Amino acid sequence: YKFKFDSLIGMEAKQEEVFDRVGRPCVQNALEGFNSTIFAYGQTGSGKTFTITGGAERYEDRGIIPRSLSMIFGEMKKYPDRQTNAYISYLEIYNNQGYDLLNEDHQNTKDIEDLPKVSMLEDEDGNCHLRNLSMHRVASEEDALNLLFLVRPTSSNDMCPVTE
Repeated sequence: YKFKFDSLIGMEAKQEEVFDRVGRPCVQNALEGFNSTIFAYGQTGSGKTFTITGGAERYEDRGIIPRSLSMIFGEMKKYPDRQTNAYISYLEIYNNQGYDLLNEDHQNTKDIEDLPKVSMLEDEDGNCHLRNLSMHRVASEEDALNLLFLVRPTSSNDMCPVTE
């Protein structure tokens, strides 16, 4: 196999550097009206959750999502006269199947595969739509972080069985 990379971020990189190189450009594109996606992929225990959500103990360990939320709500505050709404969804793909981690049944579920499945549909214009993915309106960065950390204690590391 041959691979080509635009850049690599080493294991010693701090969360701030990861956000500056990966998250900030995506958030800026989204704020300018373009679709943006940040996708973490890797084997169990490789650091995806830490990179995306961050560490819970030190502010400097905030991951891509908390830093993105801070940037988004910071921009929204700059324009208090504009009517803006923010919505949060949280999708996890496990074994090629999507699951809504903010589904109301999440707190009562021990196994991610017991959550309702999210399916992807493509319309005639090539736009993707996610069926069964909940959207939650949030009024502040704090509201959004509360939703994020509502999910975190039972995220994939705890809910998904380890394959050997």
